Amino acid sequence: MAVARHDFLPVQDALTVYESARLAGLAVELKVFEPEDTAAAPGHIDNPTLANEFIFDWLREKLSQDRL
Repeated sequence: MAVARHDFLPVQDALTVYESARLAGLAVELKVFEPEDTAAAPGHIDNPTLANEFIFDWLREKLSQDRL
């Protein structure tokens, strides 16, 4: 899960969902993009490339693990 610090979804709500998923035994990760990192605006509009790189790198890693 990736969320921007200033996104429409409050970070606290994302943390609640993350914790619930983790407690349910799901393999979940959370990345909060902070203003100093950029990609912290709603929809990561201030740096969509950074957010997309993070998300697609995560997907590539997880899909590669499934092939092993």
